[in-house]
Amino acid sequence: MTDSKYDLRTTLAHYGILGMHWGIRRTNPSGGNVRDISGDSQSAKVALSKARKHGIESLTNAELKAATERINFEENFKTARAKSSKRAAVGRFAKELLLDIGKQEFRKAVAAEGAKQVGKLLLKR
Repeated sequence: MTDSKYDLRTTLAHYGILGMHWGIRRTNPSGGNVRDISGDSQSAKVALSKARKHGIESLTNAELKAATERINFEENFKTARAKSSKRAAVGRFAKELLLDIGKQEFRKAVAAEGAKQVGKLLLKR
């Protein structure tokens, strides 16, 4: 036996890969997750990069139009997404509110009926 704090024959240690999560397999050898990027998105990124480096004048009409349309589409999508999430939140709030009111009214009705029944029993005696 060894006198060290940890006996290598009875200790099992695994430190894993830094940043790796259990159950997630990375298909990209560089370590990042792989995302599919559409051709439109890629061409808009190239056009915007070109405009930043060399100015808007360096873009053709087609490149400028494609980049502008892409930016507008992304903004419209973000706006629509925010509206739908707000609608969903309002719907959940209304549902919970109606459920709470229903529970309160049910409790009131049960309490009133219970009081009636107890009153009838007491009058019979």
